[in-house]
Amino acid sequence: MLYDLRPEYDSLTDLNLEAPDLSDDPRQLTEELESIRDELNPKLLSLAKVVRTLEAEAGLLEEHGRSLMGRASTRRVRADYLKRWMQLQMEGAELERLKDPFVSLWLQRSPASIAVLNEDAVPAEYKRVTLKLPLSAVPRGLLGLVQTCDIDRSAIHELIKATGELPPGIEYVSDRRHLRIH
Repeated sequence: MLYDLRPEYDSLTDLNLEAPDLSDDPRQLTEELESIRDELNPKLLSLAKVVRTLEAEAGLLEEHGRSLMGRASTRRVRADYLKRWMQLQMEGAELERLKDPFVSLWLQRSPASIAVLNEDAVPAEYKRVTLKLPLSAVPRGLLGLVQTCDIDRSAIHELIKATGELPPGIEYVSDRRHLRIH
């Protein structure tokens, strides 16, 4: 607590995180504020202290969240590195599966994937664009407003399944494996 608040104001800072938030129902918050019998000036000054307390708590929680996300990211990077290292070791030793009473690991075939070697060579029918602008600014002719251009990998997968053809600029990768741990 940043300030020594009277109980009726203190209750505004002690929000139960499990209960619905007061801001979800403005009537409930209004009723709680009107139930505080105080003159306007002291009431406003006390509410300003409540606001500063809530903002300070929110800042601390956000900082803690960023710290936790950073730590989680570091652990994911380390786990990915260890999995790649384990996979290389298993492939080098020609091991397909290992198991003990607590954990199993094995090399599993990855689904076939599309690798884009030359995006310019990929035919237009296998590209999808996204336009990003306010709806009020959309002119009748949308040419020249392309914001992003992505390769439609699912359409290419369908083409390969149907015809066996591979569009220019694309490589079909079907011999990859990945490490599974359970």
